[in-house]
Amino acid sequence: MNCTQNIMSTALASARRRRAGQEAATPVPGVRQTNPQPSFPGAPQQNMSQGLTLPQVIALVDKRLTVLEQSHQLNQSQNQIENDSEFESEMRTVIEEYNARFDIIADELALLKDTVLKLQTYTMEVNKTLMQDRIRILSDEPTPLEQALNSVSE
Repeated sequence: MNCTQNIMSTALASARRRRAGQEAATPVPGVRQTNPQPSFPGAPQQNMSQGLTLPQVIALVDKRLTVLEQSHQLNQSQNQIENDSEFESEMRTVIEEYNARFDIIADELALLKDTVLKLQTYTMEVNKTLMQDRIRILSDEPTPLEQALNSVSE
């Protein structure tokens, strides 16, 4: 308990000296003296002997938050640009593949159209020939071959 009282009285005495403006007093045996460290990196060193006031702390925190937000926004915009360029590259690849497939389908359709036209032309020629033969057979006019056969048989 004696040790606790000694520490308390030492702390109270050093607090009184700081308030009175006496910075460095005689060191008390058993108590370790330390230099105050800034609570924030980048804090002004001239204020460390007196400490930071609440508005200074708020301004410092605000400044650091602003810097962090700007850095974060810059990183986001760079990531967005990278994502956009990757997306555009993937889209170009997909579009090129679709164009190639479209060209193949268009060529196949043109070939199919030509084949159907040739088949239709052939069918029409065969039908025309068949109709001419039927007309010749059903006609009353004798053909030269029939005339020759009739003349031989008579």
